[in-house]
Amino acid sequence: MTSQTLSLQTGISKSKLKFYQNSALIPDSKLFTQRQIIDFVKFINEMYAVGVNLDKLRRYAELQNEKQRLIAAQTTLLKQTLVQLDEKRNDLKLELAHVNYLQENQSLAECELRQLES
Repeated sequence: MTSQTLSLQTGISKSKLKFYQNSALIPDSKLFTQRQIIDFVKFINEMYAVGVNLDKLRRYAELQNEKQRLIAAQTTLLKQTLVQLDEKRNDLKLELAHVNYLQENQSLAECELRQLES
């Protein structure tokens, strides 16, 4: 998202956004949606306006970025696990089909044996 777009979406001047960016207060655009960035920048602007100091805001921004990284890592892990579980489910379906096949053929073989014995 460009600074012009962010300025229009937030109502915050480009110079103030540049200040926030230079102060490491703008979230990582790879981790957040545009809506999240807009909301976060508005929040930072409000907190700064009421006197929250830059160090606290910077730490908060770092924690938000870290939180998003963790969520992304968890999402990746869960997606990989889902793929593995899906593969196992498919394997189990094949094994069940094989067991059913063996049971059906065993029943047929038992019937044939009984007929031969009679």
